[in-house]
Amino acid sequence: SLELSGASKFAFEFWLVTDDVYAIGETQRGFDFEGEVYLYLYRNTMPYFAMKDSGGTLREASGGNSLTTGAWTYIVGQYDGAELAFWLNLVKCPTVWSGATTVFNGTDTTSMIGSNYLGTSWNFDGRISFFRAYIGSTLPESARTNHYNQERHLFGI
Repeated sequence: SLELSGASKFAFEFWLVTDDVYAIGETQRGFDFEGEVYLYLYRNTMPYFAMKDSGGTLREASGGNSLTTGAWTYIVGQYDGAELAFWLNLVKCPTVWSGATTVFNGTDTTSMIGSNYLGTSWNFDGRISFFRAYIGSTLPESARTNHYNQERHLFGI
């Protein structure tokens, strides 16, 4: 079980492919940890990495570009104690959130990876591979580059 409540640093690293482009306004959630940290794909696979801060306010970093349906993407999302950001294929996304906080310490709920959210909506239509979580630390640029270069051939990149 992953425990994120109260964490001041964390990182998630994985490969993701979405198999379907949802209609405008529909949302897919790629993973959700206790409703406090999650990745979601909104409006034509636009990626967002989000967390609830210590006061329960949603903070987001945005990808700026849509993912390509059927193409694998290497994603790293992290909060280093000062900035919430994420990378797509080693390129840092343009919209970040800055501020010192910890992850919201709310009521524990089920954590899901590539799953149906609440059984009714937010279905994820795709695949996730090589999922890694780092709680209490971040993932340095050298490690991101090393993992991407070692694994990309497995995904046709």
